[in-house]
Formats: sequence, C-alpha cells, structure tokens
Amino acid sequence: MSRRSRIVAIVLAGAVSLGMSATSGSAAPAAFPSDRGGTANAAVPVLDWGPCGDDFGGSEGPPGATFSCAWATVPLDYDRTQGQTLRIALKRLEASQPTRRIGTLFINPGGPGGSGVDFASFAWALFPQDVLDRFDVVGFDPRGVARSNPLVCFRSFQQLDNVFGGVPAFPLTRSEYRTVDAAYTTYTSLCERNGGPVLDHMSTADVARDLDLLRRAVGDRGLTYAGYSYGTQLGSVYANLFPGNVRALVVDGVLDPVAWTTGRSAADRRLPFSSRLGSDLGASASLGQFFSLCGRAGPDVCALAAQGDPRTVYDATLAALRRKGPVEVDFGDGPEPVSYQDVVGASLGTFYSPYGWGDLASGVSLVAAAVGVAPVAATSPSSAAAAAASAFAKREPMPQTFEGFEGVACSDSVNPTSREAWWDAGIARDALAPYFGRAWTWASAGCATWPGRADDRYTGPWTAKTSAPVLVVGNTYDPATPYAGAQTVTRLLAGSRLLTVAGWGHTSLGYSTCATTVVGRYLVSRVLPVQGTRCSFDDVPFEDAGSAAARATDARAAGIERARAIVLSGLPRAPRR
Repeated sequence: MSRRSRIVAIVLAGAVSLGMSATSGSAAPAAFPSDRGGTANAAVPVLDWGPCGDDFGGSEGPPGATFSCAWATVPLDYDRTQGQTLRIALKRLEASQPTRRIGTLFINPGGPGGSGVDFASFAWALFPQDVLDRFDVVGFDPRGVARSNPLVCFRSFQQLDNVFGGVPAFPLTRSEYRTVDAAYTTYTSLCERNGGPVLDHMSTADVARDLDLLRRAVGDRGLTYAGYSYGTQLGSVYANLFPGNVRALVVDGVLDPVAWTTGRSAADRRLPFSSRLGSDLGASASLGQFFSLCGRAGPDVCALAAQGDPRTVYDATLAALRRKGPVEVDFGDGPEPVSYQDVVGASLGTFYSPYGWGDLASGVSLVAAAVGVAPVAATSPSSAAAAAASAFAKREPMPQTFEGFEGVACSDSVNPTSREAWWDAGIARDALAPYFGRAWTWASAGCATWPGRADDRYTGPWTAKTSAPVLVVGNTYDPATPYAGAQTVTRLLAGSRLLTVAGWGHTSLGYSTCATTVVGRYLVSRVLPVQGTRCSFDDVPFEDAGSAAARATDARAAGIERARAIVLSGLPRAPRR
C-alpha cells in the first residue's frame, strides 16, 4: 500500500458545583415500560467470562486492573428471535472493590465502527477511581464491527487499493466526481456481494436491542452507560426504545438524532445525512479558533503567524492548491505530493484534539511556502510529531476499513439515491462552511448506493420520558458533533441535564478534569450538575508545551490518548492512498 500524505499524519502526533441528587442503585421504577424495543422474546445470553486472548488485546493492564472477556449470542433479526444468531465480543474491566459494586457500566467509543473491546482496554484511564471501584466497565464490539461478525466488503488489501487507490476524499471537479462516484459504486457492489446476512441488520436500533440483552445478561435492572461521538446516538436510541430501563446514561459529543436519521423536513430528506448534521459548521468554528489562537500565540509558537495573518495565509494557500493542484512538499524525509483535500483533512483531524495545533500550523506553513504564498517560517513540526507521522504512514490498515461506518450510518438514515445529490449538497455546504462543507458531505458517499436494508431501524420519536435523567455533555468547539446537538438532545429528553464544556476537540473525554469529575459523580450517585454548570478544558491549543511533556511520562495520559485514538478511528476518513 502506498503512503498517506505526511501532512495528514503530522496532526495525529501531538485530546463545579453539583446538586439535584437522585437515589443510587440499579432498580428501574415500575411506572415506566420496561420493553418497547422488541427483546422480550429473545433469549438472554449466558456470559462465560474468562481470560482475554490476544484477539481481545490480552488480559494485561496496569496494577490493580483485572480484565476478562466473553462472547454473547444474540438474534440476527429481532423479528425472528429463534432464527440465525450473531456473536458479540465483550471485554470487562472488573470492579476493583467488588464488595461495593453497583453494577456494570457499558461504554461505546462511537464511529460508528469503533471497537468497544479495544476501548475497554483503556477504561482504567478514563474514569475516576470511585467509578472503577464500584463498576465493572464493559465494552463490546457492536454487531457487524471488528470481532462481532464484521461486515467486510473487500477480500484483500489489494482489492481495497484497486478501488480506492488515488481517489480523493471528496471531489472538487467533475472529473474527480466521476472517479469518486465509480469507486463508491464498486465498493457498495462488493458489499452486496460479500457482506452476508449482517448487512441488513446493523442499525443502531438493533445494537440498542443487543445492549438491552447484555444489560439483562449481567443482571442489572437498569442500564448504566457512557457513549461518545456516535455512541451518543446509541444512547439516544436506547433511551427511547427502553425508557424504563435507564439507571444512568451519559452522552458526550452528541449527535442530533433527528438530523442523523430523517431530518426535519421533506427538503432534509433529499440531503445526505452528513450534510444535515452541521458537523461542517462545527469544523468551521474550530478553524476560526485556530486562526485566533494562532495569532494570539504569535510567531514564536505558530508558524502561520510568522508568515503574516494566519487566516490570510491559510486561505491563500488553499486557493493556490485548488488552482494549481497538488504540490511537492518536504516535511523532513523527502518530498511528497500534498493536495487541497489533504490540507482540509489534516485541519479537520487536528481539530479533534486541543493538542497538535502548532504542528498543523507548521505543516500548512511549509505548504504555503511550496505554493509560493509565503516564505518558509522558522518554526517547524516537532521531532515527536515527525516521528509519529513516519510511524503512522507505515501502519497497515485494519481488516475492516470503512464498512463499519456505512453499515450502521446508511442503515439508520434517509438519503438520496443518486450521488449527484452529494455533488450539489457539497457545493451548497461549502458556501456555508468553507473547506469543510464538501469534506463532511462526502463522508457519507457510500449511502447513495448502499445495498443494506434495515427494516427495524428507529427514526423517532425522540422524546421518551426516561426512568432516570440523562446527562448530556457538549463541547463549545467540537468539529464533528457541534454543541447544538447536545442542546437538541437536552430539549428532546425530558429531565435531562446539559453540561457545557468550554473547549476544543471532539468529546470532552480526558480533556477536562472538571467534566470527568461531574460525569463520575453522576455515574456513581446519579447526581446531576446544577443547571447551567460549565467546565473548561485543562489545556488551550498552542499553550500545551508543559502538559505535553507531562503526558509523555504519565501512564494515565497515555491511556487516554490511546482510548481517544479508538474514538477517532471510527470517524469518517479519506481512503488510504
């Protein structure tokens, strides 16, 4: 496989008062319906927990961490619970104080397509000690993902490369459009040919049904759950299918469930779902922060500021790339081509974390010099960034590439059936959110010809009254799940409470000590934050030099970064080139 552009890799280097208590415990009030989701006739899985082999990431962890793993058997089709079955892979970090154990905390890292098993391997770094003392933390690979009967469309890496090698992440010209359209048509036809029965049964509603069976399998009367990114959609669907089974439910980095599934109007239904979400607006707001904080940091820290006004240099660089096409840029180990789409993708990838913004500025400054927009700045990418970039560029892709994303997202959502709609929507969204309108719109390109049919998907309503209030967490500058999504879910779910986190990046996971404390107290005691509570990120972009040194030697910080990499790995991304 040929290498990704180096600039994409650079950015991956380097992510309160309380009140209104509720009674802890796992019982669900009888006044609420216990099963609206269709699992009553399904057999509860028997979990035979044992050591985790290499396929589960092993059983080793930091001192005090004990892992175990199991398989759960669930129906392929909940309309035919006595028919075909699937196996769901689970990994458990056992409660460190079992005599004080409350129950099981289920976690999901999002995507869709992220591995909950891999995520659970780092649960010890993600939650306060009181949570780890009192809960078994369980991650599972959703149906069709990773170990759980994965949907795999490509039979080999060579086949993947034959289809997507050299294909841009999103098209700027009609010629590029034809290339992208042909690649996705071939890809989805391979999914139809190779996908198997799971192709029609990957909706979030089916995953929520699996989750309710898993809740019953571990013996909890009410679900305790924390979902991040797409994991918030799973949380929203569960809350509405099983409103009487909620003990404590956290959603962080929140998708608007209406936009994800159907939109709010007939016109919305004619748009790709990724155009409805507003992710491009969140990314555009993050770009504005990038320019502002770069200027404030000054030329000694931000290379773009050494070349002039950061926004002016960035805009001129992208305009030159669009006019001239890819240019050769040397990031330290030889020249390689960098395109307009590469810089947009690198920018978006950077904004998922408050770290690495300086490395993005350095990378863009080199591109600016290469296209003749500005002289080379003195500031250059850090050696740590360059080393990580080199290592990433040589990494082999996972056996499941993007199928987990489309398998779920296209099953859940209403979309046009012609990719011409993506072309039109990308142009329109770029006018609202320059650079990122096309990037986010084309993230769902496979849905136009997706062959799966999810008859049991859930498309609303989204206003169920849950047996316990939901905690909703939203960042003010999230480039993938804008703050507006958290506000929407808070309005929809009666009794839910919004925790606002002032910061930069996708989800608050590991970035705010304040938010971690609030979430931990809610999970253990079901205490919601006071209305209007705001937390802040621990670090500010371009001002993280000290914390970067600390993170390099801190095991917990390293665990958080590895867990966050799993969250980000499931997000839409450009095909490998």
